Amino acid sequence: MIATELIHEREQTMIYDILGRLKEAWNRGDATAFGALFAEDADYTVWNGIYDKGREAIIKSHAHIFGAFYRNSTLDGDVVWARFLNDDVALVQMTGQITLANGQPAGYPTRPLAVLHRQNGSWLITAWQNTPVMPHPLADAPETGQEPA
Repeated sequence: MIATELIHEREQTMIYDILGRLKEAWNRGDATAFGALFAEDADYTVWNGIYDKGREAIIKSHAHIFGAFYRNSTLDGDVVWARFLNDDVALVQMTGQITLANGQPAGYPTRPLAVLHRQNGSWLITAWQNTPVMPHPLADAPETGQEPA
């Protein structure tokens, strides 16, 4: 293994740890711990298009939802892949599913995409786009050998 691969392996472990702490903070309903994983000027877009700019806005909106409709909910999901764009920037694709306190799923599962940036030796989430997973329109289309219209 070359040095770059070892560095990326170590950094990837750190990134997976951040995303594990994100789930833990959600599952405790801890908006401050959740928001602390984001850069001060982070961009956060929710599945329905709601947008928060900055760590403080992310903390405030999560404090609200953790005290309301997502009270005692749990977040589950995994990292699907992480790709380093350079030594200090990583693009990470995940899966996610929120389960409400009553045990029911909260809508569709999601496929969050995040940009993480290493600043002063620490990785923080600088951009988050949470997208619902919908059925693919061609998943059940008959094989015709032709492109769809």
